Amino acid sequence: MMEKIKFSWNDFDLAVSKLSKDLEPVVPFVKNIYAIPRGGLVLAVALSHRINKPLIFDKKKIRKDTLIVDDISHTGQTFTKLLKDKEYLRTITLISKSSSNFQPTYTYLLDDTDVWTVFPYETDESSKYDNL
Repeated sequence: MMEKIKFSWNDFDLAVSKLSKDLEPVVPFVKNIYAIPRGGLVLAVALSHRINKPLIFDKKKIRKDTLIVDDISHTGQTFTKLLKDKEYLRTITLISKSSSNFQPTYTYLLDDTDVWTVFPYETDESSKYDNL
């Protein structure tokens, strides 16, 4: 069984603060935010409030000025599948595994361990891969 670590609400708040600051130079160029369901939803809402940009829920409305949000880029498969045939977009995560095939534009933590992260809005049982 894979070792698990907890990402606390305090960790989440620190990450949102840092990521919001990292985004400051590009905020004028971001029109809206798309959250990859379901992992990206909480982070996307928090960023939406911080940078004052609306959320969109239809992936067909994603454009090059859309910020794409997910909680983690574990293998990169979710981002790669979503962004296939799309122009370059800005992407953001709380955590990106260094072994991921997709590295987001912005990430709070680059993780090179084999541990599984359980976010504060998940349970041990619900923390798993989500499909797009």
